[in-house]
Order: sequence, then structure tokens, then C-alpha cells
Amino acid sequence: MKFVLLLLFIVGCNADFGFTGINGIVNAHNTLRSKIAKGTYVAKGTQKPSGANILKMKWDSSIATSAQNYANRCPTGHSGTSGLGENLYWYWTSGSLGDLNQYGAAASASWEDEFQKYGWNSNLLTIDLFNTGIGHATQMAWAKTNLIGCGVKDCGRDTNGLNKVTVVCQYKPQGNYLNQYIYVSGTPCSGCPSGTKCETITDFNMNTITLLLLATLQIGVYAQFRATTQDFIVQIHNTLRSKIALGTYVAKGTTKPAGTNMLKMKWDATLATSAQTYANKCPTGHSNTAGVGENLYYRWSSLPFSGLDVYGGAASVAWEQEFQTDGWASNAFTQALFDTGIGHATQMAWANTGLIGCGVKNCGVDATQNNYNKVTVVCHYKTIGNVLGQDIYKSGTTCSACPTGTTCETATGLCALAQFRASTQQFIVNIHNTFRSKVAMGTYVAQGITKPAGSNILKMKWDATLETSAQAYANTCQNVHSNTPGVGESLYTRYTTLPISGLDVYGGAASVAWEQEFQRFGWPSNTFTLANTSPIDTTTAHATQMAWASTGSIGCGVKNCGVDPSIPGYNRAIVVCHYKSSGNILNQQIYKTGNSITMKTLLLLAALFIGAYAQFSSNGQTAIVNVHNTLRSSIAKGTYVAKGTKKAAGSNMLKMKWDATIATSAQTYANSCPSGHSGAAGLGENLYYYWTSGTVSNLDSFGATASAAWEKEFQDFGWQTNLLDLTLFKTGIGHATQMAWAKTNLIGCGVKNCGPDASKRGMTRVIVVCQYKPQGNFLNQNIYTTGATCSALEMRTILFLTVLCVGAYAQFSKAGQNAIVDAHNKLRSSIAKGTYVAKGVKKPAGSNILKIKWDPTVAASAQAYANKCPTGHSKGSGYGENLYWRWSSAAPKNLDEFGTRASGAWAGEFEKYGWKTNKLDRALFGTGIGHATQMAWANTGGIGCGVKNCGKDKTKNNMITVVVVCQYKGPGNYMGQDIYASGKTCSACPGKTKCEKATGLSSFVFVGINCQFSSNTQQFIVDIHNSMRSKVATGTYSVNGTVKPTCSNMRKMSWDSTLATSAQTYANTCPTTHSNSAGIGENLYMRTTSANIGGLDVYGGAASVAWEQEFQKFGWASNYFDMPLFNTGIGNATQMAWAKTNLVGCGVKNCGKDASGMNRRKLFGSSDICQWIHMFPMSNWNCLRPDYWIIT
Repeated sequence: MKFVLLLLFIVGCNADFGFTGINGIVNAHNTLRSKIAKGTYVAKGTQKPSGANILKMKWDSSIATSAQNYANRCPTGHSGTSGLGENLYWYWTSGSLGDLNQYGAAASASWEDEFQKYGWNSNLLTIDLFNTGIGHATQMAWAKTNLIGCGVKDCGRDTNGLNKVTVVCQYKPQGNYLNQYIYVSGTPCSGCPSGTKCETITDFNMNTITLLLLATLQIGVYAQFRATTQDFIVQIHNTLRSKIALGTYVAKGTTKPAGTNMLKMKWDATLATSAQTYANKCPTGHSNTAGVGENLYYRWSSLPFSGLDVYGGAASVAWEQEFQTDGWASNAFTQALFDTGIGHATQMAWANTGLIGCGVKNCGVDATQNNYNKVTVVCHYKTIGNVLGQDIYKSGTTCSACPTGTTCETATGLCALAQFRASTQQFIVNIHNTFRSKVAMGTYVAQGITKPAGSNILKMKWDATLETSAQAYANTCQNVHSNTPGVGESLYTRYTTLPISGLDVYGGAASVAWEQEFQRFGWPSNTFTLANTSPIDTTTAHATQMAWASTGSIGCGVKNCGVDPSIPGYNRAIVVCHYKSSGNILNQQIYKTGNSITMKTLLLLAALFIGAYAQFSSNGQTAIVNVHNTLRSSIAKGTYVAKGTKKAAGSNMLKMKWDATIATSAQTYANSCPSGHSGAAGLGENLYYYWTSGTVSNLDSFGATASAAWEKEFQDFGWQTNLLDLTLFKTGIGHATQMAWAKTNLIGCGVKNCGPDASKRGMTRVIVVCQYKPQGNFLNQNIYTTGATCSALEMRTILFLTVLCVGAYAQFSKAGQNAIVDAHNKLRSSIAKGTYVAKGVKKPAGSNILKIKWDPTVAASAQAYANKCPTGHSKGSGYGENLYWRWSSAAPKNLDEFGTRASGAWAGEFEKYGWKTNKLDRALFGTGIGHATQMAWANTGGIGCGVKNCGKDKTKNNMITVVVVCQYKGPGNYMGQDIYASGKTCSACPGKTKCEKATGLSSFVFVGINCQFSSNTQQFIVDIHNSMRSKVATGTYSVNGTVKPTCSNMRKMSWDSTLATSAQTYANTCPTTHSNSAGIGENLYMRTTSANIGGLDVYGGAASVAWEQEFQKFGWASNYFDMPLFNTGIGNATQMAWAKTNLVGCGVKNCGKDASGMNRRKLFGSSDICQWIHMFPMSNWNCLRPDYWIIT
């Protein structure tokens, strides 16, 4: 049976701000911050003191996604997003809103104007200063904030009849902390944080931050490893290389000598493409690719493979293990040394190798290995290693022989190229491609003349090999061309009397200067002649190289050449860009004029003129998915009629959704205008052909048309049994059965106008390809399982939470959640400040009342109980609980409103009955204020609610019933305890909280405890957990050759920032035992080493793999979790696999040298952390049942 590779993608809402909008926002912020930093900012007529510690702000796409998601709701108040600062801006007009990009800068200017209107007298942000109305401006200027992301939304006509636009900007780290400084005054840059440098030259018109949003498209088969895995592979290589360079690497018990010349390795897309191309052949031996080093790795399993990303790290670790197993006696690479079996490890450690790129392939069943499934990993390296007679590396003082053009990274001991940052590389590429796009589309104007469109202009991309050669030449500080064979070259020199600091700005400056040659001098002809190159002061040769149609690759280097002796008093920076294929060839055309590339892809597809990868628009995609889900839904509900027969309901039908990766694969195949199936491994596939003698105008319509044609097979032929055998398949319903295959939940489609078809008398042919995952149409399997709708899904969603019948776990929207929390905190705040009046009596202030916040774990529990349409309280949840019912003869339109109604009704008990004492006893409780006291209970810090439309209630004259369940953490209403402690507001705030003066509530804070793991590593940790959980869930997990049974209630795990904060907080204490945090599972991982500890990210994956290995090492005989099973040593693995655990958050700490003198790192994965969401009845557990709830 074929198995499906599940590539999980996090898909957020794309930010609606384009390049100009983003640039305007970032520039507005940094212009303000720069003026303040330099002491030139004047607010309300007063020049403000200079700032010593103001960070430069840059765009963050993750924050932008969060901001856009919130903007899309057209909010009227703040989101309260944890850990992010937030500014809001609204604009109304009776006219058209026009380009939304303009509102980014407008919002920024509006916020900054607060400083102009109100000024500020002190840098210390107090409540009085905040209340003057400068809160938006102070967040803009907050020194420690360095990341920003914004969203914008056209909200249509508001209640006032005007068109409304909303802008949301979110910031990290968050600003506007009361009693902290907006910035530290002093000499500019004198207080720059560690790891930053002072930027003395700032050219905001050449801002490099935003353009990562314009990254080039990845092409299906050439990027099997995700970016996170690419980084992880490089990290493993560089960790090994760093240890060797620093002289701390121990191989087979022997500490190896330090290295003098070890290059820092980085990923190279060209090598990755060549490696992936070779991996796709499922080779059994080396490719012998000229000039490239190569490592191969194979993995066989009796089980189908799922996620392939894990094998990048596995291969790298396996290769490095050769050093551990066999060691090496000499750095001289000889045949005898190679024959010891360390060839993969020596290539990893080869000092002169600076580039790596890898590919991976699921090669399916290998007949030569007992029909086991096989995975192949190929990594290509440059410069090639393992050259006989040369040294692996030169031993000696670390970095003492770093090659020319590199600098020593003292922390790692590696020799790193002084190169442009990744963001600047992309900026350079984008400037080139923006220019080339205009030329290609015929919109480029030079000296007032619109130039003709180009028909053959390639999209340009960055090339690490060219970058290396360009950087090497830049390091020579030559003012003349290198004449490197086969490479085009542009030079740019900048002179300044100021010291040169940041070099990145010169990448964009050079590109703009070169393009300006066309603006200054134009070009009369597309034929390149000597007139383009002379005289030197009117040359357009740099611009023609930028525009040269067949040039597809670029790489640049930059060098601070110091004081130029030929021009005393001036510092010089030089930029070198190398191009391939080389341009500026005499008497050849710069580009060919004519119609743009077929299907108007222009520059979208990086030298592939094969049509766009998403020919179906979002509307077309939606139409396809809807046709499929309409069919699947009617089958699931038992309402589908095929050939006059009503079909039985389906119990396990997953909801289908669009998958961009599959769509790329389908579009790629459609572009080949095939006449038969592709045989794509692991994918189901439907094909549809359409011929017409007319004109094909709208390809979008063919998606729904194809889907309807496939579904019609059921109408034409019907089916008598759900078991798909060859006889049933041959009736001609194969397309329809793939559409209806219950386990398939992902679809992606492509469409192609294939032009005249000679076999059909020249009629125009259109082809539609849809591919599906997991694949359907397996003979002798059921199309779907008959039974009560969703009865087999309620406990068997595996890792898919998009099933047709499961969707009631978060009925309250974010706005509804916020409304409930706000209602609670409004009551709690008025009590805390002593302004609350109950039944005419003003109540004493509260000294210890926590600010309540939404808890998704509690909400899941509340929603699960609400789904039962209860008539009384739940038992055993461990939470406090309020219930609310409402009956109406009219159907509810918006369930969100019932959260507010319920909160108001509960709080109304105080208004109706009041209370005379804060001590809760039976008599007080019996007055009828129990819901209100739970709302006000001082120690309650978390709330989560659920809501359910329970339909008609026969006991209430068939009126429609809605039930609201709110549960509270920690619970209140303890007899004999105080509702709250009366006293001065906030005077008894619990530990780890601070007083919010505006509300009088005690808010939990975690100062300086941000998760140390990068977002990429967070996702990698989650992926490792989910990869293992998916295998367990689907019954494909093997331990010591034994396949473990399937699991019916395994939830998909995701990252939780609250848990990460908790885990990081505990990691920061460098403990040696568990924290025993209530309600939280916890895994610990400790690593000691005599080497210096570099980057910590690598340990997230290492810890996860180590924990999972407990299953491989010890196995488990039973799913029943008891103490004997725990004592076998699989406690970390069982926490990873615990079915009901769905949240994880981790922290890591470099704990320095321990008592033994070894350096120690700790990783803490607060998993389950999942703070155990009991979404399923305990009696239905059949996967790792608990005998002990928390094992420590």
C-alpha cells in the first residue's frame, strides 16, 4: 500500500500591505526613532535628548500575519494579543478608499503626531504621562522594540454610512510598560544592546527590511526539505565544524586539535537543486557530479514513510557518528583513512567546503531489501572535499589561517565570509527583478520614452557560488574589473568622509545607481554595442547587465576598504556583483522585443516558461473544494441519491481543503499537457479534458466543471457496495470514488490551455489535473465506512481537525472571547479600585484581584461540556463553572452575543442581591450570588467558555435553547474563604504579577523570559512530535520491528507561547529536577560538553529525538500506563505520544559550567502542556490510558 507524505504548512492570512505600504510604515517608525536617537527630534517646540539604546525597527512577517488576522475582523478595540504591543488606526471617508498601502504611512504619521500635540516631559512612562494621549507614539519610539508587522482592512460602509479602513500594527518586544523608560537618554548608540552595532549611515529610502516578502517561488520537486530543515542540516554541520575549529571535539575518546581554517557552511539553492534532482532518481551509488562533494544516506523500513524532513537531521547525525565510531589519527586524508569508513564525516568537516544543499526522496518499495520502503537523502558540497593527499583541516590556533575574504567568528571559531545579509541579498534581487519586470511588461520609461516589451527576460535569483566569487574579488579592493571567465560583473565604489559602519545599505545603493544609467542616458537600440560602454561618464553597461534577458543568477559581495590613499581623508566601500549567464556581449540583443512570455507569467517562474503555479484563482479553488465537500457532506449525512438510490450515511468522512503544495504538483503536470496519468507517488489523481472550436477565455470555470463531470459518474452508474473492487472500479466511477474517498482530506488542482489539438481537428484543448492526499481508490478498501454520521470521526480525527462533523470546539469567535473577558475584568476592576456599587452600597477596594484572561484549554473543556446540552453542572473538571440558558422562539443568528448576555446576567446577581461580607459561607451563597462571586473570585486567573445551540426544547414549548458554559481556573466559591481581600488596591498582588494601575488588577508578567528558541525551531520541535504522533495514530509506528496498533483519539500538537514562557522561566533556573508545575506535563533534557556552547536552537530537535528514542530503545507492551511501564524508562516518549496532549512549549538555557567543569544546556519541554484538554470522554480512551495523571 502506498503511503502519503504529509507536508504540514502554517497558513496565515497574507498581509494586505504591499511593498510600498510596508516600506512607508517601517521608514516612518525608523525616521522618528533615528531623530530621537540623534537628539534632533523636536516635540511641541522642545528638542528631546538623544537616545543611547534605540534599536532599529524591521518588518516581521509573522507579526504581520497576526496583525492582518486581527485587522480582518474590523475591530473596534485592542486584541489583547499576549506579548505584542499594538496600535490601532481608523479612517472614514465618503469617497473611495483607493490604494490601501497609503494608510500604513498615514497611520504612522497620525500616531507620531501625538508627540507633536502633547510632547513629553520625562522619558519615564507613568500612568499620568500615558493618559496625556501619547500611547501610540511611545510604542513607536519604545527603544527595546525592534520588530513590527501590520495589517490593513477595507471594512466597507460603517454605521455612519462612510467607508472605513482599519490599520493594526503589532510590535515585539511589547512597549508601554508603566514605570519603565521609553528610551535611555545619552550619547547615541552608547547603550546599544549586546549583539547590535551602531548604524551611523541610515538611508531609509534604501530600506532593506521589507523585501523578504517578495521571495521567489519554490518549485515543487526542487525543495523537498523545508527551510526549517535546511537550517537544521546546516546547524548540525556547523556545530561539528565549530567544535573542531575550537579544539573541543572529542572523537572516540580523543580531543582533536583546533582548526585554523574552518569555513562556516551555508545552504546553497543550486546545490540543493542538483542534490534533489539526483535524489529523485533513487540512486544506489554516487553521481560523480564534477566539482561537487556528495554524501548519500539510505533508510529502509517495513512501514510507509510519512514526513521526510526528519531524515535531513537523521542523515547528518549518522554521517557525523562515523567520527564517534572510528575516530581519526591524522588530518591528512589518505586512502587508508578513507577506508576506515569516515568519508561522510570528513566531507562534513572538510575545512574548505563552505556550501551545502540537500535533497530527499521517498523511493517507495525496494525489491532488493525484502520489499521494505526506502528513503534516500543526497547532500552536495562545494568546494569538494575528500581529496586524497590534502588535509581535512589545518591544525593550529583557531582562525589563524582564515582564507582571504573571511573573518573569524570568535564564538564558533569558524571563518565566515563578510557577506550581505539574507535580507539585503533579497533586496538586491528585488531591485533587479522590479526593473526587469517593467522592461518585460513594456512599462519601463527611460528619458521619457516607454521601452518596448520583452519576450524572453528571465527572473533573476541569488546564487551563492557567484556571491562567493564576488565577495572574494571585493575583498581585494580593486577598482578595475576582475575579468572572471564566463561571469558578468558590475562594480560600485562609494567614498565618504565618515567612518563606514553597516555595509548592507550599499547593496541597494549600487543597484539603484546602475539602473539610473538608463534614466540618465537612455538607450536607442536593444543591440549592445561599444556605444553602451563609452565614454565612461555616459556608460549604460551596468544597466544593460541588469536588464540582460538571459542572465538568471546574481551574487554580490561588499568590502569596507578603509581610507583610500589616492583620496586622502575619504573612506571607501566597494560592491561587486557577478552575473550568470554573462551579459554585455557585443552585437547581441539586450532582450528580444515582442509579446510577453506565454500565459503572461513574465518574471514569476524563475526561468521556467510553463505557466503560473496557481492558475486557479482563489475563487476557482474555492469552487472546486465546495463541489467536492458538497458531495462528501451529502454522503456523510445520508442524503445522497445515486442513480435513484439513497446511499447510506458515512461515519468517517473528512472535510476536504485546498493544499498549495499539491496544487503546484498538479499545475506542473497540467503544464505538460499530458494524455494520461502522472503516476505521482502517494497522490490520487483525476484528469479532465475539454475540447472546443471556440475561444477559451476563463480557465477558472473549468475546475468546477471538471468536478461536476467526475461526480456525475455516481449519477450515471451508481454503486451497490462501498467496497471498491476491480469490478466496481471498471463500471466507470473511479473519478467520483476519489472525490468521495473518506480518508482523503487534501486537494490541489491545475489547469492548462493546451492550444490546438491535431488529433481533434485542431480544436483547442483544456486539461484539468486534480491531485489528492491521502490517495484514494485502493482496491478492496471501503470508499467510506457506513454508520451514523461522524460516529467514527468523533474519536478518530487522528491529526486532522478539519473533519466535516467536528467543529464545535471553538464556537466563540475571538471577538466573543474578548467580550466575555472584558465583562469579567470590568467587574473585577471596579471592585479592585473600590468603585463598585452593589445594591446601593459601595464595596471596599480589593488588594489581590487577578486580571482574568482567556485560556484555550479551559475553553475546550467548557465547549466539550456545552456540546452535551447539559441541564446541570459538570463533575470532575477541576474548574469553577457558571451555566446560562436562554430560550427563544427565534433561531439565534450570532452565538457570540450569548457570551455577553451570560456575563451580564451573572454580574447582575450582585446588583440584585448585594453582599455584606467578603467571606463566602452557605448563607451568603444561598442568596443567589454564586455566579457573580465566581466572576469576582480574586484568585481566578483563567477563563474559557463554550456555547451550543441545542435546538428545540420540548419542556419549553419547543423553544430553541442556547446554553453557555464558562469554566474558571483556579476555581472559586470555596466556603469559608474570602471572595477577595479588601485593602489598598494592588497592595497584595501575588508573586509574578504587577499592578495595572489603570484597572487595579494584578496582571501576570514574565519579564525578560521570552522563548529562546527561534520560530523555525519551535516549528521543528512541533513537527518531530507530530510526526511520531501521526505514525502512532495511523498504525504505522514501529518499535523493534513491531507495528503498534492505531490510536483513535490522537490530537494534533501545536506550539503554545504561554507554555513556552513557563518552560523558559524554569529552564532559566538551570534546575536538575522537575518543576512539578500543577496541571502541566514536563520533559527535561540535559546535555553536558567540554566544548563551548554555540547556538542553542539545535538542542530543540536533539531533545525531541532523544525523548522519542526511548520508545525505540525500550518499546512498550501495553497502552495502559502504570508505574511498571513508567519505570522502563519511556516517560518522556509517552508524554510526547499522550493522545489528549495538544499543546507544547519549550525553553532552553546555556547553564555554563557545572560543578564538574563541563558546560551544560537544559531543554525543558512543557508538553501536554498542553494543559490537558479533555475533549473526549475518559471511557473512550484507548491510547495510553492513565494510571497516573502527572509523572514527575
